Amino acid sequence: MSGTDANGQPYRYRYLMLRGPLFGAGYNETTLPMGQQLLPLAPLSAAWQARMGKTWTVTNESPATVPSTLNGTPYATLSSLPELPGYILVRNSSYDDGSPEYQLLAPLTDDRAGMTVKIPANVGRDLYELHFTMVGGNETLTIGSWVYEASVT
Repeated sequence: MSGTDANGQPYRYRYLMLRGPLFGAGYNETTLPMGQQLLPLAPLSAAWQARMGKTWTVTNESPATVPSTLNGTPYATLSSLPELPGYILVRNSSYDDGSPEYQLLAPLTDDRAGMTVKIPANVGRDLYELHFTMVGGNETLTIGSWVYEASVT
């Protein structure tokens, strides 16, 4: 898939497709996008580098209201991948069944990161963005509706 974005910049998406699973009565084959090729980005800025490796814990949720499947206070970590420079790997413990959820994001500005994958259908839905703000001299991270602060190590 290729075209021109809102800023007049060309883009091209390359997908890994799954072909042929039979659904329903077993006579219809389906083709689904399962992955997307991503190109390396510019190195992460100093602001993003400073956030890497920290554990961010939720501050706007009471431990009493967190589902027991999460095994304690939800947290997130940020890291980078040597194989894919310029991206941010988020590990979020707040997935409904308590299993870790990973998402690869691209920095949009020094205080915001957005989705990198543009996969149509179910594999590209339910993705988060990151937003950082300063509150009372402390940096806070927002993922979805949850607000996190860096844990003291």
